[in-house]
Amino acid sequence: MRPNPSNPSEELTVRELLNEKGDVWQLKLIAGENGTGRGIKTNELCRPGLLFAGYEEHFARNRIQIIGMAEWSYLNHLDPEKRKDAITRLFKYSEIPAIIIAKELKPFELMIKLADEKDIPLISSKLATTLLEHFMSDYLWRRLAISVTMHADLLNVYGVGVLIGGKSGVGKSETALDLIYRGHALIADDIVRIIQYPPGRLLGLSAVRPEAMEIRNMLHVRGVGLVDVFNLFGIRAIRTESPIDVYIELIRFNDDEVLRNKNGFVGIEGFEAGGTEILGVKIPKFQIIVDPKKNAATLIEVIALNHIMKLEGRDALEEVEEIFKRQSGQR
Repeated sequence: MRPNPSNPSEELTVRELLNEKGDVWQLKLIAGENGTGRGIKTNELCRPGLLFAGYEEHFARNRIQIIGMAEWSYLNHLDPEKRKDAITRLFKYSEIPAIIIAKELKPFELMIKLADEKDIPLISSKLATTLLEHFMSDYLWRRLAISVTMHADLLNVYGVGVLIGGKSGVGKSETALDLIYRGHALIADDIVRIIQYPPGRLLGLSAVRPEAMEIRNMLHVRGVGLVDVFNLFGIRAIRTESPIDVYIELIRFNDDEVLRNKNGFVGIEGFEAGGTEILGVKIPKFQIIVDPKKNAATLIEVIALNHIMKLEGRDALEEVEEIFKRQSGQR
């Protein structure tokens, strides 16, 4: 498996943020429209309360600034001259991507004036401050995460994220269709975008861009063409994302490739083959020979169920090895 590195991080502008989440987060652009092309480079946010109070050291100027009730109330209780100084102190930092006022609090007139002058987007949201911070941090983490793309299929099988790879034409999409028919869910066909989220875990999503989302639920099957998974199998057959828990490599029956399990034995199909690493995260790897006499979908279901058992603390291979050790010790 050779994942293809994507851009170090996805690019995101304030304009794209407003287009993608404006309705969901009830965002309204108040001023600074000319600055909506500014780039957002981090998922971290900043509450500028200390800056308003006059402490500028370590101010996180590259982050979106969130003004909640505490910051707004502080400004509102200042006399007009000190309020002017505090607001001017914030807007002097040209690196700020955007300023968002939560709870639909009324922006001060000076904020509107400076936002237009400095081309810094000033945005209002009806959401409570904590809720807005939670949603925005989670969204920005996913949107800006370092990612790789991989030629594979991703499905959720019994709640286990299964990444199915292999050479072109080996039968990845056909196996995916069989799994969908059995009641499992498709996340992505052919190209999978993979990010690390949360830290130490892999998350898989469709690599289809937002402007082409109508084709995200299509599955390309050789000899059949495009299969509309949503219309044929319903909402239960698709998901927008899934953790990636195991990687399964499909191998042609007549390939000369050698199967090795985690103990180094050759030719034992379906045993864990050591593991594979994506974005620094190691996950179990299994190899399955595509053979007319075998059903790859059934084997994948068993691998998924066995993975759940391992999470519960039971490993069939270790139990068998323990039985052999006990029997050897009795001789």
